[in-house]
Amino acid sequence: MDFDREDQDLDIVTGNIPEDYYHPNLFQYTDVRYCDARWIRLEHLFSVKNENCMIQLGKNKLTVVDINKLLAFWANSENDLFDRIQIERDEQFIITDEVLFHGLVVLQSKREKSCNILLAVNSPANRKRQILSIFWGLTHFFIHTWPIDKRIFFDDEPYAREYELLNMLQRRRALEEKMRTVKENNQIIVEIQEEIDEIMNELRRRRMRFGNGIPVMT
Repeated sequence: MDFDREDQDLDIVTGNIPEDYYHPNLFQYTDVRYCDARWIRLEHLFSVKNENCMIQLGKNKLTVVDINKLLAFWANSENDLFDRIQIERDEQFIITDEVLFHGLVVLQSKREKSCNILLAVNSPANRKRQILSIFWGLTHFFIHTWPIDKRIFFDDEPYAREYELLNMLQRRRALEEKMRTVKENNQIIVEIQEEIDEIMNELRRRRMRFGNGIPVMT
């Protein structure tokens, strides 16, 4: 798996790879496809550090809990990790919002050409791709990362607006967590609640809808 250029591709269509196999260059290519990815483990995906890398994983043993941990790892990383990942799923890969987005701040963005669930980075200073979109079908799960100033489609708008809303949602969560730690100080609790109310009012003004599940931006 040694390589000389950063723009090399790797496409392994046939053959059986031992489940204990590892190589430091597993994902150091621009375009990587493993049709049999049953040997790929979560720690392999944690090792990806190529912002232009496009990964396709065929048959695999990854779980929804693994994907949740990968999303959290991406959000908390100081560096860009990949461009996109496509993961094959079967009937055993059951997706629920409660498991997939556990501990994460996300929103659903509904546009004319797309309906994705979005996640933002927690440390944007060193990141070129500050937002991640997630969607899935019957056979595949898709993760794409984007700069907030890049058009998603030729005639569509960037995710800058959604990124602002995600930052507001993150601030609201931080305030709610802070409130739970405050003991017997009514003034601080009042001030925190006032800021939370201000954030919620602004989110509603920007057409954010709240139900029992994921916040929705229309």
